[in-house]
Amino acid sequence: MIGATFRQRYFARNGSHPGNSQAGLAYDRVGLLLGSWQRAGHPRAFDKMIADLRTSINRGVNGSRYFGNEGQLGWPIRTTRWICRSARPI
Repeated sequence: MIGATFRQRYFARNGSHPGNSQAGLAYDRVGLLLGSWQRAGHPRAFDKMIADLRTSINRGVNGSRYFGNEGQLGWPIRTTRWICRSARPI
């Protein structure tokens, strides 16, 4: 339902379909930040935002996200493998 509504609104505004990847991903990223800012009370309340992102389930255009798993990546990535250190998680 969330994805269908997004596609309809995107098409109405832009006259083309959003595709299956980047537009929805960008929309979800902004939604994650906006929701966290609102719940934290201020966009620079970083500790509150991090705690919020680790405990909230975000339901977006591309599905649900939860960042509270024990094995969830932190930044910077701490590894001895070069290829992993240069990766950019989204």
